[in-house]
Amino acid sequence: MVDKINEFWQWMGVTAESIAATNEFGNIVFVSDKGQYWRICPEELQCEMIAPNAVIWEDVKEEEQFKTRWEMTEIVEAAKNTLGELNEGEKYCLKLPLILGGLFEERNFGKISLEALIRFSGEMAFQIKDMPDGEKIQFGF
Repeated sequence: MVDKINEFWQWMGVTAESIAATNEFGNIVFVSDKGQYWRICPEELQCEMIAPNAVIWEDVKEEEQFKTRWEMTEIVEAAKNTLGELNEGEKYCLKLPLILGGLFEERNFGKISLEALIRFSGEMAFQIKDMPDGEKIQFGF
């Protein structure tokens, strides 16, 4: 999976070396070649550094705000109720990401392979990275 992160998110200027954690909505925390901890949040089309090193990561993952946003308990339960349990290699996703007007609601939930989610979110984030708010979007996949 590290190779897919590097293929579709390296445009952010970071190289993944290992995966520290994943959640049921395909969020990934990975460790960069510089020892930094980064989070890919597909529903927000975002990849950001969340800790500069392992010591800080240990503190971050214990913070209540991080735990709540990471576990997504109510959202995961709603997705399970709508779509059923995940199969091996699958993650829940939003068909339309939040940044594009999607909502955490039943009709916007889907299932997707983690590999496809990394690809889709990375490519989409790249395409919109320099667009001003309110700009019309035309995707080419």
